[in-house]
Amino acid sequence: MGGEEVARLIRELQGDRGLRAECPECKRTFALREAVLFPVRGPLPEAAESVITEYEQELRERKKSLRERRKRAQEAAGRSRVATQVGQLMEALVPVLGDRVLYREWRALGDPVDYVVFRGLVRRGRVEQVEFVEVKTGAGRTNPRQKMVQQAVEAGRVRFQVLPEGGRE
Repeated sequence: MGGEEVARLIRELQGDRGLRAECPECKRTFALREAVLFPVRGPLPEAAESVITEYEQELRERKKSLRERRKRAQEAAGRSRVATQVGQLMEALVPVLGDRVLYREWRALGDPVDYVVFRGLVRRGRVEQVEFVEVKTGAGRTNPRQKMVQQAVEAGRVRFQVLPEGGRE
């Protein structure tokens, strides 16, 4: 099909008031005469150039936004990593910090809570209280498993068991 034939076909399509098309993106139907039709070969009409320019600008803005979001995500990941490392360091140091803390009374569990503490064991030679301790730094919060342990302790659902039951054989 030559250039003249293509131009004639485009004029016919745009001149027909009954022809409708559907947008592949939004699925909206519209009269074909409202569309910007042009041959594939040859210069683009001004309306098509304008649409291409808009898409290119939108693409540049999306790329910029994506770069900024990626940078913020990397920075947040870095802050989170540092916070986790500080928290782990604090968990390791808590048993030896301060007068209230006697490291020989503390036993590391790690998960789901950080420590079990046998209060009085070292100073008085008898266990006066057993505590479960979860160490948090900054804005740290207890997770659901830690909350379940806390609720079980507060409800008195704690027991002592010797294995194997009945003693050694």
